[in-house]
Amino acid sequence: MVNKNVLLERSLEFGVKIVKLVHDVRIQKEEDILTREVFKVGTKIGARLREAEFSESLEHFVNCLQRAHLKAIQTEFHLELMLGVDLIDKETFQSLQRETTILRKLIDTNIKTAKQRFK
Repeated sequence: MVNKNVLLERSLEFGVKIVKLVHDVRIQKEEDILTREVFKVGTKIGARLREAEFSESLEHFVNCLQRAHLKAIQTEFHLELMLGVDLIDKETFQSLQRETTILRKLIDTNIKTAKQRFK
């Protein structure tokens, strides 16, 4: 299993970037609808991973990771929307998309490893 601390640290760093992005877009573009959504799903990745860290069972652990994975997918979608309506530039989008992809892969690796322990 990937070191949970690496995953938790990356998700926290990503959450900080999402908060800063939302703050900047709200001030510069005066946009609230998409920023609210990207804030919600982008920061829930780390929240779900923290929940997994303190899970009561392996099944609960996997469930938390799966929800974090889903939030990462939703974050990618909302970032694509923000790019599509010119709320963020392509460079910002690509940077955050790369980080989201890395988080998804790390989470997926943890899910697969944990599921093998069920067997």
